[in-house]
Amino acid sequence: MGFELPRRHEHLAPHTRDRVTHVVVDARMAVSGGIGTYLQNLLPRVVAARPGWSFTLLGDPHAMRSLGWSSLPNVQMQRCASSYYTLTEQVELPLRCPTSVDVFWAPHYNIPLLLRHRIVVTVHDVCHLALPETTGGWLKRSYARVMFSQVGRRAATILFDSEFSRAELGRFAAARGRTAVAPLGVDESWFCARTGAPERPLADPYRVYVGNWQRH
Repeated sequence: MGFELPRRHEHLAPHTRDRVTHVVVDARMAVSGGIGTYLQNLLPRVVAARPGWSFTLLGDPHAMRSLGWSSLPNVQMQRCASSYYTLTEQVELPLRCPTSVDVFWAPHYNIPLLLRHRIVVTVHDVCHLALPETTGGWLKRSYARVMFSQVGRRAATILFDSEFSRAELGRFAAARGRTAVAPLGVDESWFCARTGAPERPLADPYRVYVGNWQRH
């Protein structure tokens, strides 16, 4: 799915190389659209690619079990119920994070600011900064500016879906750590055409829109 993993632990501190690498993932958005789809397609593949690593998923265990993640042998789940973009998540995420963590993977820019471990962040876009008129109020815009600035300061590695997104972040926040573009993959099911007539007649011509209903 286009996710580049560290090879031979070169991005880990020397004292972690002789034991199992432990990755903690903020999976609270696992069943949401967008980032949820990203996690549903990518996370099982990352876990399968590193059978010798240990993964702790933070989120709703019931939702994660519905995705089949509880059957993954090197995965454990930890309840984390705080809402996104809140002070509560800033307190709960570090508390739920095991002390043995080597890397915390945040699939969105709302990173735990109080966590003192290595952080990898996926930045899908920076529309909150590039298109402030779509953000919805000065408070949300201020939050986005602060958090993206902290992502640039704190993240050991920032993953981007595209070169465009990487360049866009560079316009608003400097990245101190490593950056990498990991294009989104396409699941094999998309290459299997359905046979037979459509479930309902389609008007001709017709349009299909795939995405969130947002101004941008």
